[in-house]
Amino acid sequence: MLKDTMLKKGLSTHIFVYNILDEAIIKQIKDAGFDAIEIWGMRPHFDYKDKERIESLARLLKDNSIKVVSFHAPIYEEVTPPDKRKWLSFSSKDNKNRQKALTETKELIDCMGLFDAGLLVIHGLEDRKETESIKAFHKSLTELAEYCGEKNIRIAVENVLHGATAEKIMRLIDDEKYDPDAVGICLDLGHSNISNNPVNDLEECSERLIALHVSDNNGREDSHGVPFTGTIDWMQVAAVLKKIGFDGYFMYEIRNREDINNTLNKINESFEKIKEGFKPFFNVFAY
Repeated sequence: MLKDTMLKKGLSTHIFVYNILDEAIIKQIKDAGFDAIEIWGMRPHFDYKDKERIESLARLLKDNSIKVVSFHAPIYEEVTPPDKRKWLSFSSKDNKNRQKALTETKELIDCMGLFDAGLLVIHGLEDRKETESIKAFHKSLTELAEYCGEKNIRIAVENVLHGATAEKIMRLIDDEKYDPDAVGICLDLGHSNISNNPVNDLEECSERLIALHVSDNNGREDSHGVPFTGTIDWMQVAAVLKKIGFDGYFMYEIRNREDINNTLNKINESFEKIKEGFKPFFNVFAY
């Protein structure tokens, strides 16, 4: 039976990752018609170590009526060119690196209350065949779940390329019996399009699905394009979201930074296209 569902539009600040999140970017987001965001929690784009700056940013967002839905945990120490990044991993067999990932993420978590954000997205298991990596990830997730639980923050584990698929994450968190109110899944639809199939993954993880990352690609390269520029069948995606009763945010995580204003317009057009395509049948979407 189809459920009455509203899908809400959101924007990850990932599109601005090479710029410091500031008043000008907040205005750009607001002017483009977005009132809900996920903050890409990596320095210097978002410097969670600078208390004065994050307090000012929290006020700016509230003054502009922009809701911070979620934060993305750090996956590297600082935003740099890819070949120079110091990567962080919760599933690293190098305990020093794993502990560094936990330390940096806890610093980010400590500032989330200023933004009234109740959801943290983390990258899932990065080596799905390595037993020691699985153990390391479980150890990290257990520690993070306890830390977040004290602050009423839920964790959404994201499927990553060359790592755990949505199905694997489901088994991992179910086998360890993580509380569904504490730990769920963030399904990155672009990653699903490369590793499996977005529609199948949505159905597979529906019971644990609490967040979405929205982008398109050609099924081979993780280009983070705007929907309808790749091979994902967005009408099927929308139909499944309606079927499973997903009422979270359609969180656009887009990489095209050459003309950001034009990209933001294309994001809005894609959302309208999906919404209008299904309104005659389901009246499924709303802002």
